[in-house]
Amino acid sequence: MKVANLVLKIAALILGAAAIVCCILGNLETITDGLVCVRDRIKSKGVRCCSGDAEVDFEDWDI
Repeated sequence: MKVANLVLKIAALILGAAAIVCCILGNLETITDGLVCVRDRIKSKGVRCCSGDAEVDFEDWDI
């Protein structure tokens, strides 16, 4: 009986994780639109955040 209880708990965890992934994927367009809006607001204020085009010169680092 304990083994069956453990199996059912594991199945519940897997189904719960799958439900969360489905909710995220179902609303992915809304999530990305919101993130793009936030990124545009940050760019319009002139704050540099997560800029991928910034080059780092590692030769200047004193390691």
